[in-house]
Formats: sequence, C-alpha cells, structure tokens
Amino acid sequence: MEKGKKMKGLKGDGSVFKDKRFGGYIYQYIDNAGKKHQKKFADTPEGKREMNEFIKNTRSQISDGYMVECITLGEWISQFIEIYKKPKLRESSYIRMKQSADKIPDSLWNTPLDQVQPVMIQNTYNALLEELSSSSVSKIHKLMGSAFAKAAASKMIKYNPMSAVESVKVKTKDIEIFTFAEILNLFRAIKRIENDPRCAKLQRDYHTLFMLLLTTGMRAGELLALRWEDVDFTKREIHVHASNGHSGRTSVITETKTAAGNRLIPILSDACYNRLNRLRKADGVLHIKGYIFATSTGKALSYGNLFRVYQHIQAEAGITKTIHCFRHTFATTLLAKGVPILETSRILGHTEASTTLNLYGHSIPSYNTKLIEQFSRSQKKTVAESKKIIKVVKQAK
Repeated sequence: MEKGKKMKGLKGDGSVFKDKRFGGYIYQYIDNAGKKHQKKFADTPEGKREMNEFIKNTRSQISDGYMVECITLGEWISQFIEIYKKPKLRESSYIRMKQSADKIPDSLWNTPLDQVQPVMIQNTYNALLEELSSSSVSKIHKLMGSAFAKAAASKMIKYNPMSAVESVKVKTKDIEIFTFAEILNLFRAIKRIENDPRCAKLQRDYHTLFMLLLTTGMRAGELLALRWEDVDFTKREIHVHASNGHSGRTSVITETKTAAGNRLIPILSDACYNRLNRLRKADGVLHIKGYIFATSTGKALSYGNLFRVYQHIQAEAGITKTIHCFRHTFATTLLAKGVPILETSRILGHTEASTTLNLYGHSIPSYNTKLIEQFSRSQKKTVAESKKIIKVVKQAK
C-alpha cells in the first residue's frame, strides 16, 4: 500500500492511500464525534472524480462543525429524552414521553438522522392516525419537533425536516356522561361480578372503588395510588398526591399529572364515606396503612387490571362509555348544582379554571343566558357612556 497524505486528527483533512491489492484509493478521515471512517474509490477517472467530490463535501461538513456520519433517529430521540428532557420533567411526564417515543415505527426509528425526509415523517403520521388517537400522534409530533430542533442547533444535521411537516390537528371529542339509568346498570353489574373468579386480583370490593370514582372526580390512576394514610375520616378529606401509571407492562407510582393535581378533596357522598369506613375495618382489622385497592400480595392494583375489570362490567351492563365518564359525570353534576367553577376546577385538579370551563361550561344552569345578559348590560353601559360624551362635546361647542 502506498501512503499518501498523513492522516490528521479532529477536523483534519484526512488521508488518501492507494491500495495495490484493492486496485483503487482509500480515503480515511475522523469526524467531529472523534470516530474514524474510510471509504474506497475505484482507480478510474470516474472514481477519482467521485473521490474528489466526496473529500470536498466531507471537509466542508467537518469544517462547519457537522458530523459526517449521524446516528439513527431512534438513537438520537432516546439520547435527547435522557439528556435534555428527563432532568426537567416530572417522573410521570418522563414516562409518557418515553411511551410516545415507543410508538414511532421501526421504519422511521432506524433511519439515519440526516436522511430523514419530511415526506417520511408525514407518511408515518398518516399511518399512525389509523391506529392511534390524534392526541397521541400530536404528542409524537411535538417530541419529534423538539428532538430535531436540538439536533439542528447542535449541528448534527444541516436541514431540519420538521420545518416542512404539517402538525397533527387534535380532534376534540364531545364529553360523555352517564345517565341515571346507566349508573344503576353499572352498579348492578358490579354487584354480580364481585365474586367472579376472573376478577379475583382485587383484594377490596369494586362497589366502593367505582363509587369513589363517581363521587370524588379522581382520575383512575390517582384512585389506584390512594393509601389509607391519605384519607382523613375526621375531616372527610382525601389527599391526592400520586398516580398509578405504567412503563411498558410495569406499574409505576408517580406524582400527579400536574402540580395542581396535588390537592385535598372532600368526600361528598355519605354512602361513599360509610362504605369506605366499613372497608377500613374489614376482616376485623383496622387498616391504617397500605394501598386501599390492592392485589392479594398487597401491591397497588394496576391500571391494566382495572381496565380489564371495567371491560367486564361494561359487557355485563351493556354500556360502551369509557371509565373516564365517571369523572365527567361528577364534574357536570357539581356545576349543575351550582358549585363555583373555581372550586370545581380545584377539586378536579385542573391547572387552569379555563380548562374546566371549556370542558364542562355547558353544564352550568342558564350559562348562555347569563352570558347574554352580561353582554347586554355591558353594551347598554357603553351606549350610555357614549351619549354622555357626545352631550358634553355639544355643550362645549
């Protein structure tokens, strides 16, 4: 092998060798990540032109600070989440972000970062929308946008493909609540299946669990993370401060979804309070510690187990509405009974009262009528003030 230029270090020009055994040229260089590379070219006029063009482009990219050989999109997203996102996120948000990343298909995940094209991303979104909700795909879009923006800022790529990708419009669903007849059917179904062997994982009774969902407005994950230490039977209050989520198939107890989720909520229903109190004294033992709704081994009941139980209840009751409808029913009931929007928002754990208003404002009695009256009063006041100003101006003349 005949040696050409001596190989240099980081950001160097590299070296060209002529290999007699290969019968062509070998170009060796080191990229900005400190990784060594080599590429072979034929000893022909066309091969030499290709080599000269490749060397020119490579040196230009290294000089500009870009990596010549990029990692895959999946490798970068994994690094991006761990390095840039995890230190800033709540544990529950970090888990949800990883779940969004896991939904990116292998065809895109394994593509080199600098070879990802806008059309590839858009086609992936279109395919995912056939399987996932628009909200789930929107979260993937936000993650991809942040990851590519950081890659571009770090000079890992010259072009950010997300600039040509259209965002995913989230389709809002109408809020569904249970009718009184459906609530009766649900609890009759619960009574029938409490002794069903297919639902034997739960150590406590389902009736109390679903009554708490209906009369407190807690999210299902918050209820599953509830411990006896969190209930003040004297004040009839529940301290919500954790949520039972999952990472893959593993159940994980994390902080609440938002800071506002850490809250004290009242036990409004006497029937629910009495059932919970009886449950505390079940089996002749006063339970003061541990998860309220647990498996036979004392671990918190997972959301997956609860979901399977609820599917069985749905089939028995002939109802298709989701488990989140317990929360919607509670919220609309509070507002329909005249509970102030700010107090309802606090009990639900919403960060902004506007969220509660947007979701459940229609439940406030005569809500539209009150808005019309308020607007009319404002209009009349404005007209009256305008007339006064005109009168003063005329008198001044």
